[in-house]
Amino acid sequence: MFFRNKQQEAFFQKVEERLQSMEEAICANTSQLDALSQLPHPDLGPLGQNLQKLDLDSLSTNLQKLDLDSLSTNLQKLDLDSLGKTAGQLAALNKAVTELDGRLGQNINQLHTAVQKHDMAIEDLLDEWEEKKSDEQGIQDRFREHAHTEKLLLDLFEAYQEQFWNLKRFAEATGGKWSKQVALMEQNLQRSLQQCGIRIIQERGAKVDYALHEIVEAVETTDPALDKKISDIYRCGYIYKGKVKKKAQAAAYRMVPKTGKE
Repeated sequence: MFFRNKQQEAFFQKVEERLQSMEEAICANTSQLDALSQLPHPDLGPLGQNLQKLDLDSLSTNLQKLDLDSLSTNLQKLDLDSLGKTAGQLAALNKAVTELDGRLGQNINQLHTAVQKHDMAIEDLLDEWEEKKSDEQGIQDRFREHAHTEKLLLDLFEAYQEQFWNLKRFAEATGGKWSKQVALMEQNLQRSLQQCGIRIIQERGAKVDYALHEIVEAVETTDPALDKKISDIYRCGYIYKGKVKKKAQAAAYRMVPKTGKE
């Protein structure tokens, strides 16, 4: 568009220069004609008469009018119309570019804001993840410590229960006040065992359950009601929180056919 305007300006400049030269030539010819018209008629002969008949003022006026009013006006009109359209197009283009630049700037600002919020959200998430990871590590450490403490307590309980069971077996064998005292101690401890989730496996006469009992001896019997029942407990077992931690070593009745005379 810039080069097009430059070409138009050069063309108009050339046209104006030619008009100016034509105007100067017309003025010079008019001056010569005026000088010739002042000469006597006999000196000019027929040429002088024709020149007098020629209306120089009218011709000069018409030429000047054609030059200034028609050609110059048309050229100026062409210039103004084309330049006006070009200027309008440039203005519309500049307006569109300005609007596009504004929208682009807004989009860039919105994108920058969104990226900043995203980065902040990621940083917060990482911080929260580190805190949760630290808390989880602390929970795992406490859980391992709790499991280790629980194992030590169960080992202590098994050692105590074995000694108490031996004492109970001794009291039952000797009888007397020791047996009653051990039974009273066992009754007092039963509530504490229940609160700790512990149940002792020591029932005689219970049906054999291989999940609870380890049968180390079979006792023959001819009574069908005693078949596959616990006859004696050699070492008690226990259940901790619904899980068998130690089976009871026991002897169980085994049914044998009757022999001899009825």
